[in-house]
Amino acid sequence: MSDSTMHTNPDGTTVSVPTDTIIIGDVWIGARVQIGSNVTINGNRTVIGDDSVIGDNVTIGGGVTIGSNSRIDDNVKIGEYSTVGDNVRMCEGSTVGTEAKIGNNTIIGVNVRIGDEAAIGNNNHIGRSTKIKLGVIIGSSTIIGADVRIPACWQIGNNKIVNPGNKATGFLPQIH
Repeated sequence: MSDSTMHTNPDGTTVSVPTDTIIIGDVWIGARVQIGSNVTINGNRTVIGDDSVIGDNVTIGGGVTIGSNSRIDDNVKIGEYSTVGDNVRMCEGSTVGTEAKIGNNTIIGVNVRIGDEAAIGNNNHIGRSTKIKLGVIIGSSTIIGADVRIPACWQIGNNKIVNPGNKATGFLPQIH
C-alpha cells in the first residue's frame, strides 16, 4: 500500500487515503473505507459509505453515491451521478455510465458494461462481460448470465434468469 495522507470530509472529520489518490471537490468518505492506489474521486457531493473498499485504478465521477459495505474492485469506472447501493460487489474492469442505479446486494461481474441511465434492482447477479445498454431496467432477484447483450431501453422483470450468451437484437419481446 502506498503512503497515506488525510482527507477532510465536509463536516471536518478526517480519513486516511493513499497519497496517490486524487480527490477533486466535495467528497464524503465514510468510516473504515479502504482506498487503493491511483484512485480518482470527483466531487460534487460524492459519497462513499462506511466499510466500503475501493480497489486500485478506480475512477469515480462527480455526484456518485456508493453505499455501505460495498466493494469496488480494480480498474472500475463509475460515471457521474450514478448510485451504487449497499453490499454491492463490482468486479474488476466494470464500467457504469452516467446516472445509472445499481440496487443493494447486487454482484456485477468482471468487465460488465452498464449504460447511461440504466437501473438494476436489488439482489441481482450480472455475469461477466455482459453489456447493458442505455436506459435498461432490470428488476430485483434476477440473474443475467455471462456475455449477455441487452439492447437499449429493454426491461427485464423480477425473479428472471437470462441465459449466458443471449444476444437479444431487434424488436424481440421484453422479458417480464
